[in-house]
Amino acid sequence: MPKAPRRVKRPARKIPKARAPRIYRPPIRKRLGPIARRQTIQTDAPGIKPGWIQATQPEWNVYWWLTIRKKFIPDYDFSFQSSLGGGRLEYGGLVVDFLLPDIMGGLVLNPIGEHWHLETSEQRAKLVDDQRRLQSDYGYTVVYIREDDIITPGRLDYVMEQALVGITLFNINGS
Repeated sequence: MPKAPRRVKRPARKIPKARAPRIYRPPIRKRLGPIARRQTIQTDAPGIKPGWIQATQPEWNVYWWLTIRKKFIPDYDFSFQSSLGGGRLEYGGLVVDFLLPDIMGGLVLNPIGEHWHLETSEQRAKLVDDQRRLQSDYGYTVVYIREDDIITPGRLDYVMEQALVGITLFNINGS
């Protein structure tokens, strides 16, 4: 009688085990001590501008002051980089940095720097023209805030309190 062919042992295939579907759970958060909490929420000074906001440092200081010190809600109490008359898309449009519609029948706060706004007489003339248009066409009170006043430590609160009541602390034409 002939011999039966020999069977060769082959390694067994691993069949993956069925897993239960993952359920979303919020991440576990560790409680932070008082020092760590103080570092995460800075309420004493604006600090360096975060990456998520498209603004200059003076604009960030004003934004920080309105939201942290005055507890204003963005897009409800004020709008940032607000377009009027078509904004940058239409000829003659305006973009104001901060528009507070409920204060004084409409208050516009524009932080301005020496280099971008006050270096040439043409730039100063544009500021005066924009101010005239905002006052006559829209009825807004326009307050220009100088960059040096906002960045100087200890002066931000005074300058912003004056700005909220409609007082500009310098003359555009005379710098």
